[in-house]
Amino acid sequence: MNDFQAIKRMLLPLLKGLPIILICLFVALSIAYRSVLYTNPIYESTVKIKLDDINHGVSSSALYADFDVFANTNKIAAEVEVLKSKALIEKAIKGLDFDVTYYRVGKIRTKELYHEKPFYVQYEIKNDKIYNQLIHLNITSEQSFVISYLWNNEMKKFTGSFGASVESSEFNLTIQKNDLLRLRKGKVDLIDQYQFRINSVFFVVNTIIGGNLTVMSIDDDVAVLSVTYKSEVADKSSIFAN
Repeated sequence: MNDFQAIKRMLLPLLKGLPIILICLFVALSIAYRSVLYTNPIYESTVKIKLDDINHGVSSSALYADFDVFANTNKIAAEVEVLKSKALIEKAIKGLDFDVTYYRVGKIRTKELYHEKPFYVQYEIKNDKIYNQLIHLNITSEQSFVISYLWNNEMKKFTGSFGASVESSEFNLTIQKNDLLRLRKGKVDLIDQYQFRINSVFFVVNTIIGGNLTVMSIDDDVAVLSVTYKSEVADKSSIFAN
């Protein structure tokens, strides 16, 4: 009987506080759900590169063996720095369409588009200051849209139509429908709010790529490098890493 009373005294505070515990649990789950809902996922792709035989050469001979203790490590480290170099990244992006970044603006979050973009932008830059600036695109119908962007603390707006040039003192833009996407998916919801950014090479190399690229050696004694790139778009992460 005494044991029962002791257990009862231990459980009574828990039972009294159970509603508070359940409320806290519900709040925590709600916060976690909204965090997942509002946060864009990050995709990561990793490729491995096998280097040439770095032991091959004069330094690998028995005569120089005692003087070549750190040669392998140094050569692998040098290859890591080469792969992370801005010059090599710049060469890589020349073959990729990373010059314009596209976004669909939703009520909950803004999502980056890549191959799924319903339109694409052709541009001629007149003022370099327009680079790396978000430009808003409100597609109002299947034929027309409104472009707006902040310039010298004033909002500039232009009305345009697909396939026709929109001219301003900063750029000439032509926005085309992505017919390949329409052929692949059939019906595409075009009327919506979008943003796009025309990226400078410096911005792509240092921000879009540089901040998300990791190059490291698997092991100091193994001539294999790991190249990892992170992006909000799965296709972008795999394409650039490869």
